[in-house]
Amino acid sequence: MKKILLAMGISVLAIGLMPAMSSAAPKFRYFKGDGTCPRGWRLASYGMVKRFTAQACRAPGMGRWHIVRLAGGGSQDGWGYKCRNRPRDGRKLGGSLCVPAPRRGLQRLAKKLKQRKMKQRIKKSRRGPKFRAFKGDRRCPRGWRLASYGMVKRFPRRACRAPGMGQWHIVRLAGGGSQDGWGYKCRNRPRDSRKLGGSLCVPGRPRIPKFRAFKGARCPRGWRRATYGMVKRFPRRACRAPGMGRWHIARLAGGGSQDGWGYKCRNRPRDKRGLGHSLCVR
Repeated sequence: MKKILLAMGISVLAIGLMPAMSSAAPKFRYFKGDGTCPRGWRLASYGMVKRFTAQACRAPGMGRWHIVRLAGGGSQDGWGYKCRNRPRDGRKLGGSLCVPAPRRGLQRLAKKLKQRKMKQRIKKSRRGPKFRAFKGDRRCPRGWRLASYGMVKRFPRRACRAPGMGQWHIVRLAGGGSQDGWGYKCRNRPRDSRKLGGSLCVPGRPRIPKFRAFKGARCPRGWRRATYGMVKRFPRRACRAPGMGRWHIARLAGGGSQDGWGYKCRNRPRDKRGLGHSLCVR
């Protein structure tokens, strides 16, 4: 009795799912004419008929021995020809297999929204970052982070005339670079070993690098050498990174070095010594 009830339940479930399964297929329909569909319809693609072959070859209007045109120059056979289909067919055919076309109103709306978003992005990129200069070398207040060299290179005038930036100021950038005020013609550089009195910041949280020390002069795939600017800002994280020993001295990008905590976590922008480890980030 239980087996009978279980079988009945499965059959009822299958019948209930049949409309949902069939509704997943496109609404194919046959129309006369090679490569022509009426208004509101478009040619069915080869991918559609390949996936829903049974529905395509028995579509309304489709005859047993019909061979009809598909989008891209393909064709679909009726069930008399075993519902075959092909992506290319150079023959002249008497009919076409079509599916309902998307509504033009919705397409236009989607296009307008896409264009609007693109305009907003372009407008935002033209404005540039909200730069602001603060006192202290490599110091930004909470909610701010150091501006990158790439930012100031793209928007030099906005950077050198930022709020808090003086005519003769030279301020720190992320990675150890610097930005000059307009008195120095708004120059900027990716590296600057001088001690500076200010920092150029932008809104955002500071990005804390994931340091890791590796043996040898190279970083493994997916990693790159940490910069002097990174370790200068996060010296304790750098000197106690995984793989970093107490008395290790690891190589940095640009020829610098980072000491382990046994050497009080010191770091330097240049170091000519041969070192056995590299400090990497990703």
